[in-house]
Amino acid sequence: MKSLSRKLFGSRRQTPQQDEDTPSAALPGTPADRLQIDALAREFSRELFARLLIELPACRRTMTESLAAGNYRRLGDSVHQLLGAVAYCEACELEQGLRQLRRALKTGDRSAVEHDFHHAIALIDSTLHSSGLCSHVK
Repeated sequence: MKSLSRKLFGSRRQTPQQDEDTPSAALPGTPADRLQIDALAREFSRELFARLLIELPACRRTMTESLAAGNYRRLGDSVHQLLGAVAYCEACELEQGLRQLRRALKTGDRSAVEHDFHHAIALIDSTLHSSGLCSHVK
């Protein structure tokens, strides 16, 4: 899981950047062009999500091993990498759970880390289960 984002996206980010101050209507092109761009973005998100599902069992395993070893730095690195990938996949609930775990890791509160870790793992399991990929089970 050295670079999950790199596995999913390649060496460079492939999505167009939009300035936060630029309203969607100010983007170039006709409404039909924007609809086509939106459709392509949704397709891109679905493809990334499919690729993410392939990587999730290994990510889950790494996170579990890291917590069991008390290696919070490695756990934090794993969460950070997974967040980078999940953010592009429209997996909002999983992203929120991982962000919560990352915040707990930053505070160093072990009970919060344990709680948020189990919540994040449950979200990963739910994602895998709903996709039909349950190979992560011990």
